[in-house]
Amino acid sequence: MGLSLDAVARAAGVTKGGLIHHFPSKQALLDAICEGLIERLDELIDGLLAEEPATWGCFTRAYLRLALEDPADRARTPDPWDGLCNASIHIPELQRTWSTWLRARLERHRDTDSDTDLLVARLAADGAWLHTVLLPDAAPPDYVALRARLLALASRS
Repeated sequence: MGLSLDAVARAAGVTKGGLIHHFPSKQALLDAICEGLIERLDELIDGLLAEEPATWGCFTRAYLRLALEDPADRARTPDPWDGLCNASIHIPELQRTWSTWLRARLERHRDTDSDTDLLVARLAADGAWLHTVLLPDAAPPDYVALRARLLALASRS
């Protein structure tokens, strides 16, 4: 990875010594970034969960709303989703952080989000994101239509 503490210090407008005072190593800096992204993701998920009762599929619907946000909306209000997903491909520690977070969330929502249809919806959302990573020059999926279809799958009438 091409990340250097010198480059980070320059970009942040601080001295390398000041940066090292707070983050004594590149790993400490990455850990802090990952922690911050996960905290922000938790805030966003919790905010979406607060908008609906704790019913069947509530976590999955919140997950889908974030994962399949319209790219135009995401450009206006960036969220941690892209940073976490993109970086987790390249940083094994972040893969562990992400999987630990997701396992804990799924355990926390075991009573509402264990159904196979909900797993299918979450995997489809993950696949749509992976499609854009693996095929960056391909036409992007229709996130609005995909989101509506998967939200319907994650909702009981």
